[in-house]
Formats: sequence, structure tokens, C-alpha cells
Amino acid sequence: MHRHSTALWRAATLFLLCAAPGLLGQSQEASRTPGAQTSEQSISKHLAALKARGLPRTLSELDEYYARTSSSMAAGAAFLKAFDALRNDRDLLGLAKAKLPGPGSRLPPAELKQIKECLEINAQCLALLRTAAGHRFCRYPVDLTSGLTTKLPHLPAIKKAADLLILEAVYSADTGSGTQAGEALQTALDLAASLNEEPMHLSYLLQTAVLTRTCRTLEWCLGRCAMPATNMNHIRNRLLTFLPDRTYRRALIGERCMGIALFESAPSTFETVVGERSPGFRQGVENYRRAGSWTRDYQSYLQVMEELDTIQTLGPREKLARATALQQSQSVNKGISDPFKVNIVSAMLLPAILRNPEKELRRQTELCLALTALSLRHAKQTGDLRAWANELETGTALSLPPFMLDPFVRKPLKFHHSDNTWLIYSVGPNGLPDTPKEDGGAGEMTTDDIRCTVRL
Repeated sequence: MHRHSTALWRAATLFLLCAAPGLLGQSQEASRTPGAQTSEQSISKHLAALKARGLPRTLSELDEYYARTSSSMAAGAAFLKAFDALRNDRDLLGLAKAKLPGPGSRLPPAELKQIKECLEINAQCLALLRTAAGHRFCRYPVDLTSGLTTKLPHLPAIKKAADLLILEAVYSADTGSGTQAGEALQTALDLAASLNEEPMHLSYLLQTAVLTRTCRTLEWCLGRCAMPATNMNHIRNRLLTFLPDRTYRRALIGERCMGIALFESAPSTFETVVGERSPGFRQGVENYRRAGSWTRDYQSYLQVMEELDTIQTLGPREKLARATALQQSQSVNKGISDPFKVNIVSAMLLPAILRNPEKELRRQTELCLALTALSLRHAKQTGDLRAWANELETGTALSLPPFMLDPFVRKPLKFHHSDNTWLIYSVGPNGLPDTPKEDGGAGEMTTDDIRCTVRL
């Protein structure tokens, strides 16, 4: 699975490396310079530091890091059994893309009929998903020793299963069954949690997508029907487990192992990952290695991954600033024509994961908004709405529950309301409240605020 090689990157790499044989004489002296030795020493120190911290460095160590117990393997097998029972996924895909109707609007009758038929034909799949969701830990049967060619067939299956559960929740809410809607959303969150231990970047991104969609569907469903307190409590407790975002850290650990394995591998492995086996490309890779550029690139990759580790410990504003600076530092390859001066391999491995610090904050924000919306609804039910609003408006980071704090600034989330419609929002990456004000005055024309609308 060539998951890191985009068409644009591949074209640029082929051009540079296929041109490399003619440039070898200009650059191969690098392999005999003190700089190459310094790079090798730096790599050794990085690897030793990972070992001292008890972190996996090899693919076999990574495979062991993804805990394989009888219970976790049983959970993976249970989910796979449910995925195998999924039927009519073409119609499911089309229905899942449909937009939810606005306030006060019902699902069109034709769409309701389609969803009902999809749910009926997948009744066995839904039952099996609920059974599988009862497991606490999960490991899917994947072989991480395959490195960047690892097959992850369960990921698209998880997306389809999540689509099915979201459709069940929407249909149930629109037809007045709050209990069934709650159970479907609970199962969707449990399905997302099945990826908690999987140390893969793609797994983390898919989990984030399922969580975000479930959070948004939850509020839509609550605006359509009453959901029993037991369902809401279960959903609240499950959402809270995702706030300490250990899954992202595991994804970084897994990606680093994959990168290390690629740098430590034979040239044929790189050819397989890129999908190119022409003689010119093969010679270009060999020249890149002989010139010492491969070693320098390896050192650069480890330094960037170490910086990403450090970024995770920082406050939101500094985290975003450092992440932006890190992305810019990796763009220095642009405009360089000499392939021996370009970090070709890390330029393939890093771009997607360098965008994650902001994505991580956005994910936390979606969770916080969903939890705050649940808290708001509870306050309405208990008659404490005025006290709730006052607490959020005048509260501090010390007095409020952590989920009521905006992940981007670590200050209370903002809100305003009109009649029974409440808007809760985060100021987003720019740190500024761009959302229209309560008095109707508009904010900025464009906004990066992240918002949740609650209709009581």
C-alpha cells in the first residue's frame, strides 16, 4: 500500500533520481566528508535515545507494541465478522454522503425509505457490531513487520460500518426512537475506540473522522428526539475517554518505526514503496546513497520526528507556531535541482503527518463542543440553565470542567444564544472569535471558528 507517495511527489522524485547518474560526479564526495560521519553519529544517538525510553525502533518491536492478547484478538475477530456481514455497501456509500436536513425539516420520504431498506438488509451486521463493541481492547490481525507496504483492509470496512451506524442513528432520531439512536451512536464511538491501540497514522486519521462525524450527528439527533439519560451518560463517558489523545502519540511512534525501517532497508524496498523499478531510478537511488545524501536525509527525518514529540508537550499557541515553522523548514527542498541536496525520502514521509498538530486540536475541539452541548442539555433538563451559562461566561480554567475549555487557547469556550438556540464555539487556529455576535453584528467575513449549534 503506497500510502505516502502522491503523484506529484512521485513525478518529482523520478525526475531527480533519474537525473542523478549524470550528477554523481559532482556530489559523491559528500560520502567522504566529516558531515556524513556526523550524520551517522546523530542517527545512532537518536536510536539509542528511543531505546532508552522503551520505544519501538524496528518493525518487529512495533508489531509487539500493538498488544496481542487473546481478548484483543477476539475483539478484532468480532469486528471483522461484523464487517463481513455488511451488505449493499454501494447504496450505503451514496446515503452516507447525503446532507442532514436543516432545523425543523424532516428527511425526505424517499430517503427515509432507502435508509430503512439499507438498515433492514444489514440487521445482522448491526447486531454483530453491537456484540463486538462490548470488548475493551482490540487488535486487528495486521502484520506491521511489512512496514510501509502493510495492508490495512479493516480501515475502509470501519468507515462503511460507521456510515451504517450513523444512518441508523439519523433514521431512528427522525422517526422518534431516541433509545435506538443513542445505541447506534454509542456503537459508533465504540467502533472508533477499536483503533485506540493501532499505532498507524491512517488509523488515527480514520478514528478522528469517525469521531467528528459522530459528534455532529449526536447534536442533530438530540435536536430531533428525546434520548434517555442512560444513553447520554454512556456517550458522554465514552467521549471523555478520547480527550487524552494517546492515539495520536501511538500514531507518531508507528510512523517513526516505518520511516526508520525504510531508511534502514535495501534499495529494493524503496523501489517497492514508490512503485518504480526502472534502471534509471534504481541507479539514481544507489547514487543518492553513495553520495551520503541518504544518511543526511535519515538524520533530518529523525530530527523532525523528535521535534513533533516535543511539540506535543507545548501549549496550543506555541504548538501551532512550532508546527508551522517545522512545515516551512521542510519546504526548503523546493527549487533545488541537485538531487543530492534534497531530502527525497523524508519529503515523501513527512508532509501528511506535519499537518497533524492542528488536526489534533481540531479533534479535541469537536469532542469538547459535543460534551459541552450535552452539559447544556442536562442543565436545561434540571432547570439550571441560567447558572450553567453564568459559569461558562465567568468561569476560569481552574473552575470549569476541562471539556469546557477551548483547546486552541485554553480559555472557556464562547457562546451566545437567542431564544432556544445556543451557539457554542471555539476561536479556532487564529485565536480570534470570528463568529457573529449575539446582538446580530457580524464578525469577520471568513472564520476558522469551530461551532456547535444546540436547539433546546
